[in-house]
Amino acid sequence: MDHNSESIEEDKLLPFHRDSTTESGKAESTSEFPEELKKSYANLMTIEDEYEGLTSTEASTDVQQCHELLANQEQQIQQLVRKINQEKSKRERLKGELEEAEVCQSMAQSYEAAITGWREMIQVFESFHQSTIHSHEPFSLAEQTWEDLKHAEQQALTELENETRWEVIHTPYGSTTVPKQEGLLPDEITIEIRGDYLPVSIRTETARLALTQCQQGTATYAVSCL
Repeated sequence: MDHNSESIEEDKLLPFHRDSTTESGKAESTSEFPEELKKSYANLMTIEDEYEGLTSTEASTDVQQCHELLANQEQQIQQLVRKINQEKSKRERLKGELEEAEVCQSMAQSYEAAITGWREMIQVFESFHQSTIHSHEPFSLAEQTWEDLKHAEQQALTELENETRWEVIHTPYGSTTVPKQEGLLPDEITIEIRGDYLPVSIRTETARLALTQCQQGTATYAVSCL
């Protein structure tokens, strides 16, 4: 088949001529048939050329495959759109979390600065407190009381030892006697009061001292054997 005659026949089939010889013809063709319509019609003619010579079954099979490919492409496009939307949502969520993290970081920095200031203030107070303690003589009422009690107890024990009379007693042992030293405790002792506090009772291994009287700077303890 002659290509020129075939092209002429196709041009006859088109509602417009591919090559117009006059300007008026071009203007009339453009005004009657828009450019997009002409492209669509040309595409249809190209498809018709591609399917020329195929049987109806072959053409149907080819069209079915085209439909399946088109459906597959549409499904992939939908999946891609969903994925894009998910990524957009994820990005928005991450953006919100980032903003919250920035706010938390700013608050943490403020707290850290405040804690640093408090720590420095505490160190200043502690240094001032230590310097104040070192500038004064240490005084403790409990320590003073304990010193008074311990001193009075030592006085009483010393006086008890001085007032105790020691005698040698011969104790029988079998057919002989064994000399043994025995102390005779006084009925009471008196000590000088040198502090603000006195022990009410004092115990030793052999005696018990009980405070009975305090007057004119002296304290009297009754002595009893254990």
